[in-house]
Amino acid sequence: MVRRIKNFLKLLFVFIGVWVAALIPLWFFLVARFFLNPFGYWENLVLTMAFLYFLGLLQLVLFLIAAWITYCLWSDFFFLRAK
Repeated sequence: MVRRIKNFLKLLFVFIGVWVAALIPLWFFLVARFFLNPFGYWENLVLTMAFLYFLGLLQLVLFLIAAWITYCLWSDFFFLRAK
């Protein structure tokens, strides 16, 4: 029972770490948006388009990798639990 709880906590920490790493481009955008403080339609548009151009594909790739890792982690955990 204690081993199962330890394995669950390990998986939980890996899960959180993977998603923290996968969302770094989004956090970079939010921090940049906060410090640049865009005012008006055109400044918001330019900042959003710059984010999508420079970090959008990276964010998508990291999201897909994180989703795959999450699936592998939790499917193995629940598959082993069923045995």
